[in-house]
Amino acid sequence: MVDLNDFPNRNILIESDTNNTILEHRFEFDNDDSDLGYRRLCQINQLFPDGNKSRDIDLIFHVHFITYEEPLIHDSLLNLNQNEHFFENGAFADVGFILDCGRFIKAHRVVLASGSVYFDKMLRGGWIEGTNKIIKLSNWNYETFRSILYYIYTNKLVNNDDINLLKEIYINSEMIGLIKLQKLVKLRLVKLINLDNWEQILLFGWEHDDLMLKTCGLDFVSSNYLKIRHTDAMKKIIDTRNIEWIEEIMAVAIKRY
Repeated sequence: MVDLNDFPNRNILIESDTNNTILEHRFEFDNDDSDLGYRRLCQINQLFPDGNKSRDIDLIFHVHFITYEEPLIHDSLLNLNQNEHFFENGAFADVGFILDCGRFIKAHRVVLASGSVYFDKMLRGGWIEGTNKIIKLSNWNYETFRSILYYIYTNKLVNNDDINLLKEIYINSEMIGLIKLQKLVKLRLVKLINLDNWEQILLFGWEHDDLMLKTCGLDFVSSNYLKIRHTDAMKKIIDTRNIEWIEEIMAVAIKRY
């Protein structure tokens, strides 16, 4: 049982399938029109359109809690990393990284090791090169690696809204176990979704089986289907020939329209 009073600062989207009839309502909890949805979920005649209230029916509820992860953000702000002023500061730097592109980044072993299990293992000798003063890294994009280090030093996501960069940060933060950074990336992508990039975010969510990004993308499709149904972005999704993805698109479109 869901007690709506437990979620005073959340949006809840509830869809109910009643005898092949889709009812949808979004509960808003943080504006002047909030009514918690108690009276507006559905009316009794919607459950029994033929007037026969004695028969058995099945109600299927799909509830999506849409949250901006305030505790995560507040935690980051309350625990400002004192190492921030050392980021890209050569003072006391005792290790350097050379990337495939030839660019060089200075860093501090104690900061990296304390902020990431991945770097802790690398610099303690888990890698042959770990004790070297200069370590060569392969298969790392410069901006992605720099963004990873920025998070370790600052506990913040880099201020860059490039979708491709954010996707790379997502992938690599998962690879090296920086789960909070990955969550920050997801929150940024959710806020950035628009008519120009929705299919990138939805496809990325599907490819990585990310519930938050998939829900965000499908919700955007549901709200904007008439605007996007004949676009190149929609054609891009259809061209994937992924039946499951296409069916999900059609399902949310049918529910809305």
